[in-house]
Amino acid sequence: MTHTPPRERRIHARFLAAVALVLALVLAACGSGQSTITSDNSGPSGSYGPSGPYGPSGPSGPSGPLVVQITITPTTCTVFFAQHCQFAANVTGSSDGQVNWTVSEAGGGTVSASGDYVAPSASGTFHVVAQSHADASKSATASVTVRVPPPPGTADFVVNFSDVHQTMDGFGAADVWLGALSDAQMDLFFSPTSGIGLSILRMGISPSGGSLSAWTNATRAAARGAKTWAAPWSPAAALKDTGSTTTGRLLTTGYDAWATSLANYASSFRANTGVDLYALSVQNEPD
Repeated sequence: MTHTPPRERRIHARFLAAVALVLALVLAACGSGQSTITSDNSGPSGSYGPSGPYGPSGPSGPSGPLVVQITITPTTCTVFFAQHCQFAANVTGSSDGQVNWTVSEAGGGTVSASGDYVAPSASGTFHVVAQSHADASKSATASVTVRVPPPPGTADFVVNFSDVHQTMDGFGAADVWLGALSDAQMDLFFSPTSGIGLSILRMGISPSGGSLSAWTNATRAAARGAKTWAAPWSPAAALKDTGSTTTGRLLTTGYDAWATSLANYASSFRANTGVDLYALSVQNEPD
Protein backbone atom coordinates (compact mmCIF):
# COMPACT_ATOMS: atom_id res chain seq x y z
CA MET A 1 0.00 0.00 0.00
CA THR A 2 1.34 3.38 -1.07
CA HIS A 3 1.27 6.17 1.43
CA THR A 4 0.41 9.67 0.05
CA PRO A 5 1.74 12.57 2.03
CA PRO A 6 -0.85 15.03 3.44
CA ARG A 7 0.35 17.92 1.25
CA GLU A 8 -0.16 15.98 -2.05
CA ARG A 9 -3.60 14.86 -0.92
CA ARG A 10 -4.63 18.49 -0.43
CA ILE A 11 -3.43 19.48 -4.01
CA HIS A 12 -5.27 16.55 -5.56
CA ALA A 13 -8.49 17.48 -3.75
CA ARG A 14 -8.27 21.08 -4.95
CA PHE A 15 -7.76 19.91 -8.59
CA LEU A 16 -10.82 17.68 -8.43
CA ALA A 17 -12.87 20.55 -6.99
CA ALA A 18 -11.84 22.84 -9.89
CA VAL A 19 -12.82 20.22 -12.50
CA ALA A 20 -16.17 19.76 -10.81
CA LEU A 21 -16.79 23.55 -10.91
CA VAL A 22 -16.03 23.74 -14.65
CA LEU A 23 -18.39 20.86 -15.41
CA ALA A 24 -21.11 22.50 -13.37
CA LEU A 25 -20.76 25.75 -15.37
CA VAL A 26 -20.95 23.89 -18.71
CA LEU A 27 -24.03 21.98 -17.67
CA ALA A 28 -25.66 25.18 -16.49
CA ALA A 29 -25.07 26.86 -19.84
CA CYS A 30 -26.56 23.98 -21.80
CA GLY A 31 -29.54 23.82 -19.53
CA SER A 32 -30.42 27.49 -20.09
CA GLY A 33 -31.28 26.80 -23.83
CA GLN A 34 -28.97 29.55 -25.11
CA SER A 35 -26.37 28.79 -27.77
CA THR A 36 -24.27 30.67 -30.31
CA ILE A 37 -24.00 29.50 -33.99
CA THR A 38 -21.15 30.67 -36.07
CA SER A 39 -20.96 30.30 -39.89
CA ASP A 40 -17.93 29.82 -42.02
CA ASN A 41 -17.30 31.18 -45.51
CA SER A 42 -18.99 28.23 -47.18
CA GLY A 43 -22.32 28.64 -45.39
CA PRO A 44 -25.47 30.01 -47.02
CA SER A 45 -24.54 33.61 -46.27
CA GLY A 46 -20.78 33.16 -46.21
CA SER A 47 -18.45 34.81 -48.68
CA TYR A 48 -18.60 31.78 -50.94
CA GLY A 49 -22.10 30.66 -50.06
CA PRO A 50 -25.04 30.74 -52.50
CA SER A 51 -25.94 34.32 -51.62
CA GLY A 52 -22.46 35.51 -50.68
CA PRO A 53 -20.57 38.12 -52.66
CA TYR A 54 -18.47 35.42 -54.33
CA GLY A 55 -21.23 32.84 -54.61
CA PRO A 56 -23.05 31.81 -57.81
CA SER A 57 -25.55 34.67 -57.54
CA GLY A 58 -23.30 37.26 -55.96
CA PRO A 59 -22.12 40.40 -57.78
CA SER A 60 -18.66 38.88 -58.06
CA GLY A 61 -19.83 35.33 -58.69
CA PRO A 62 -19.83 33.39 -61.99
CA SER A 63 -23.02 34.97 -63.30
CA GLY A 64 -21.94 38.44 -62.22
CA PRO A 65 -24.12 41.54 -62.79
CA LEU A 66 -26.67 41.38 -65.66
CA VAL A 67 -25.78 43.28 -68.86
CA VAL A 68 -28.44 45.51 -70.40
CA GLN A 69 -29.14 44.73 -74.05
CA ILE A 70 -31.60 46.29 -76.52
CA THR A 71 -33.09 45.04 -79.77
CA ILE A 72 -35.26 47.15 -82.07
CA THR A 73 -37.85 45.97 -84.60
CA PRO A 74 -38.13 46.46 -87.47
CA THR A 75 -34.48 47.23 -88.23
CA THR A 76 -35.35 48.94 -91.54
CA CYS A 77 -38.38 50.77 -92.86
CA THR A 78 -39.26 52.53 -96.14
CA VAL A 79 -41.94 55.23 -96.22
CA PHE A 80 -43.08 58.25 -98.24
CA PHE A 81 -43.36 61.81 -96.91
CA ALA A 82 -45.40 62.13 -93.69
CA GLN A 83 -46.01 58.38 -93.45
CA HIS A 84 -45.66 56.47 -90.18
CA CYS A 85 -43.50 53.54 -89.15
CA GLN A 86 -44.03 51.86 -85.78
CA PHE A 87 -40.90 50.67 -83.95
CA ALA A 88 -40.65 48.52 -80.82
CA ALA A 89 -37.74 48.00 -78.42
CA ASN A 90 -37.03 44.98 -76.23
CA VAL A 91 -34.78 45.45 -73.19
CA THR A 92 -33.10 42.54 -71.41
CA GLY A 93 -30.79 42.51 -68.40
CA SER A 94 -32.82 45.02 -66.41
CA SER A 95 -36.22 45.23 -64.78
CA ASP A 96 -36.48 48.72 -66.27
CA GLY A 97 -37.68 48.12 -69.83
CA GLN A 98 -38.21 51.76 -70.73
CA VAL A 99 -36.32 53.43 -73.59
CA ASN A 100 -35.89 56.96 -74.86
CA TRP A 101 -36.66 57.38 -78.59
CA THR A 102 -34.79 59.88 -80.77
CA VAL A 103 -33.97 60.56 -84.43
CA SER A 104 -30.24 60.99 -85.05
CA GLU A 105 -30.48 63.48 -87.89
CA ALA A 106 -31.87 66.99 -87.54
CA GLY A 107 -34.92 67.29 -89.77
CA GLY A 108 -35.05 63.52 -90.15
CA GLY A 109 -38.59 63.20 -88.86
CA THR A 110 -40.02 62.68 -85.39
CA VAL A 111 -40.56 59.70 -83.10
CA SER A 112 -42.93 59.50 -80.16
CA ALA A 113 -42.35 57.98 -76.72
CA SER A 114 -44.07 54.83 -77.99
CA GLY A 115 -41.76 54.47 -81.03
CA ASP A 116 -44.14 55.89 -83.65
CA TYR A 117 -41.95 57.47 -86.35
CA VAL A 118 -43.32 60.13 -88.72
CA ALA A 119 -41.33 60.83 -91.88
CA PRO A 120 -40.31 64.36 -92.85
CA SER A 121 -41.12 66.05 -96.17
CA ALA A 122 -37.62 65.32 -97.42
CA SER A 123 -36.16 62.20 -98.96
CA GLY A 124 -33.12 60.48 -97.49
CA THR A 125 -31.98 57.84 -95.03
CA PHE A 126 -32.46 58.57 -91.34
CA HIS A 127 -31.84 56.67 -88.10
CA VAL A 128 -34.18 56.02 -85.18
CA VAL A 129 -32.43 55.29 -81.87
CA ALA A 130 -33.82 53.52 -78.79
CA GLN A 131 -31.68 54.30 -75.68
CA SER A 132 -32.00 52.31 -72.46
CA HIS A 133 -33.46 54.20 -69.52
CA ALA A 134 -31.57 51.90 -67.13
CA ASP A 135 -28.19 52.20 -68.86
CA ALA A 136 -27.73 55.22 -71.13
CA SER A 137 -24.67 53.62 -72.72
CA LYS A 138 -26.84 50.92 -74.29
CA SER A 139 -28.92 51.62 -77.45
CA ALA A 140 -30.16 50.11 -80.71
CA THR A 141 -30.62 51.79 -84.09
CA ALA A 142 -32.98 51.29 -87.04
CA SER A 143 -32.66 52.92 -90.46
CA VAL A 144 -35.53 54.62 -92.29
CA THR A 145 -35.56 55.36 -96.01
CA VAL A 146 -37.88 58.22 -96.93
CA ARG A 147 -38.88 58.46 -100.59
CA VAL A 148 -40.62 61.09 -102.66
CA PRO A 149 -44.29 60.07 -102.97
CA PRO A 150 -45.66 59.23 -106.43
CA PRO A 151 -47.77 61.81 -108.27
CA PRO A 152 -51.46 61.91 -107.30
CA GLY A 153 -53.54 59.33 -109.09
CA THR A 154 -50.63 57.01 -109.78
CA ALA A 155 -51.70 53.40 -109.29
CA ASP A 156 -49.62 50.71 -107.67
CA PHE A 157 -48.60 47.73 -109.81
CA VAL A 158 -48.27 44.20 -108.51
CA VAL A 159 -46.21 41.63 -110.41
CA ASN A 160 -47.59 38.10 -110.08
CA PHE A 161 -44.96 35.71 -111.40
CA SER A 162 -47.30 32.73 -111.07
CA ASP A 163 -49.86 34.22 -113.50
CA VAL A 164 -48.02 33.90 -116.82
CA HIS A 165 -49.61 35.38 -119.96
CA GLN A 166 -46.63 35.31 -122.29
CA THR A 167 -43.06 34.15 -122.32
CA MET A 168 -39.88 35.72 -123.64
CA ASP A 169 -38.16 33.67 -126.33
CA GLY A 170 -34.75 35.16 -125.71
CA PHE A 171 -32.37 37.97 -126.59
CA GLY A 172 -30.63 38.47 -129.90
CA ALA A 173 -29.12 40.72 -132.54
CA ALA A 174 -29.45 41.41 -136.28
CA ASP A 175 -26.73 40.81 -138.87
CA VAL A 176 -28.41 42.68 -141.76
CA TRP A 177 -25.85 44.06 -144.28
CA LEU A 178 -22.90 42.86 -142.17
CA GLY A 179 -21.90 39.95 -144.38
CA ALA A 180 -20.43 36.72 -143.03
CA LEU A 181 -19.32 36.92 -139.40
CA SER A 182 -16.11 35.25 -138.24
CA ASP A 183 -16.03 32.35 -135.80
CA ALA A 184 -14.62 34.69 -133.14
CA GLN A 185 -17.53 37.10 -133.66
CA MET A 186 -20.05 34.27 -133.57
CA ASP A 187 -18.55 33.02 -130.29
CA LEU A 188 -18.67 36.51 -128.83
CA PHE A 189 -22.35 36.93 -129.69
CA PHE A 190 -23.83 33.45 -129.28
CA SER A 191 -21.55 31.28 -127.14
CA PRO A 192 -23.02 30.76 -123.64
CA THR A 193 -19.56 29.99 -122.23
CA SER A 194 -17.12 32.30 -124.04
CA GLY A 195 -19.50 35.04 -125.18
CA ILE A 196 -22.62 36.95 -124.12
CA GLY A 197 -24.89 34.03 -124.98
CA LEU A 198 -27.46 35.61 -127.32
CA SER A 199 -30.13 33.09 -128.27
CA ILE A 200 -31.73 34.64 -131.38
CA LEU A 201 -30.32 35.86 -134.71
CA ARG A 202 -32.39 38.13 -136.93
CA MET A 203 -31.68 38.03 -140.68
CA GLY A 204 -32.98 40.37 -143.38
CA ILE A 205 -35.12 39.56 -146.44
CA SER A 206 -34.53 41.60 -149.58
CA PRO A 207 -37.43 43.11 -151.64
CA SER A 208 -36.88 40.40 -154.22
CA GLY A 209 -37.20 37.63 -151.63
CA GLY A 210 -33.49 36.95 -151.28
CA SER A 211 -31.31 37.33 -148.17
CA LEU A 212 -29.80 40.56 -146.83
CA SER A 213 -27.60 38.44 -144.53
CA ALA A 214 -25.02 35.72 -145.08
CA TRP A 215 -26.60 32.26 -144.96
CA THR A 216 -23.57 30.91 -143.08
CA ASN A 217 -24.37 33.15 -140.10
CA ALA A 218 -27.56 31.18 -139.42
CA THR A 219 -25.75 27.85 -139.69
CA ARG A 220 -23.06 28.85 -137.21
CA ALA A 221 -25.53 30.52 -134.86
CA ALA A 222 -27.54 27.28 -134.74
CA ALA A 223 -24.35 25.38 -133.89
CA ARG A 224 -24.10 27.61 -130.79
CA GLY A 225 -27.69 27.00 -129.76
CA ALA A 226 -29.32 30.10 -131.30
CA LYS A 227 -32.52 30.29 -133.35
CA THR A 228 -32.98 32.47 -136.47
CA TRP A 229 -35.94 34.53 -137.58
CA ALA A 230 -36.16 36.85 -140.59
CA ALA A 231 -37.89 40.11 -141.52
CA PRO A 232 -38.15 42.14 -144.76
CA TRP A 233 -37.60 45.88 -144.96
CA SER A 234 -39.90 46.31 -147.96
CA PRO A 235 -41.79 44.33 -150.60
CA ALA A 236 -40.74 44.72 -154.21
CA ALA A 237 -41.31 48.24 -155.56
CA ALA A 238 -43.78 46.96 -158.15
CA LEU A 239 -46.07 45.71 -155.37
CA LYS A 240 -46.35 49.13 -153.65
CA ASP A 241 -48.48 52.21 -154.31
CA THR A 242 -45.41 54.47 -154.70
CA GLY A 243 -43.29 52.17 -156.80
CA SER A 244 -40.49 52.64 -154.22
CA THR A 245 -38.86 50.33 -151.66
CA THR A 246 -38.35 53.22 -149.23
CA THR A 247 -41.85 54.73 -149.12
CA GLY A 248 -45.44 53.69 -149.73
CA ARG A 249 -47.69 50.77 -148.89
CA LEU A 250 -48.29 47.28 -150.21
CA LEU A 251 -51.05 47.19 -152.79
CA THR A 252 -53.93 44.80 -152.15
CA THR A 253 -53.28 43.38 -155.58
CA GLY A 254 -49.76 42.49 -154.41
CA TYR A 255 -50.76 40.38 -151.37
CA ASP A 256 -50.52 37.01 -153.11
CA ALA A 257 -47.22 37.77 -154.81
CA TRP A 258 -45.69 39.02 -151.56
CA ALA A 259 -46.88 35.95 -149.64
CA THR A 260 -45.36 33.71 -152.27
CA SER A 261 -42.07 35.63 -152.08
CA LEU A 262 -41.88 35.14 -148.30
CA ALA A 263 -42.71 31.43 -148.58
CA ASN A 264 -39.95 31.01 -151.14
CA TYR A 265 -37.52 32.73 -148.73
CA ALA A 266 -38.33 30.17 -146.03
CA SER A 267 -37.59 27.34 -148.46
CA SER A 268 -34.33 28.99 -149.58
CA PHE A 269 -33.32 29.47 -145.96
CA ARG A 270 -33.59 25.74 -145.22
CA ALA A 271 -31.76 24.81 -148.42
CA ASN A 272 -28.87 27.21 -147.84
CA THR A 273 -28.36 26.92 -144.07
CA GLY A 274 -29.30 23.34 -143.29
CA VAL A 275 -31.44 24.50 -140.35
CA ASP A 276 -35.09 25.46 -139.96
CA LEU A 277 -36.27 29.07 -139.85
CA TYR A 278 -37.75 29.72 -136.40
CA ALA A 279 -40.08 32.59 -137.37
CA LEU A 280 -40.83 35.09 -140.13
CA SER A 281 -42.22 38.62 -140.04
CA VAL A 282 -44.12 40.25 -142.92
CA GLN A 283 -42.54 43.67 -142.34
CA ASN A 284 -39.80 45.33 -140.27
CA GLU A 285 -41.11 48.14 -138.06
CA PRO A 286 -44.54 48.59 -139.68
CA ASP A 287 -46.45 51.82 -139.13
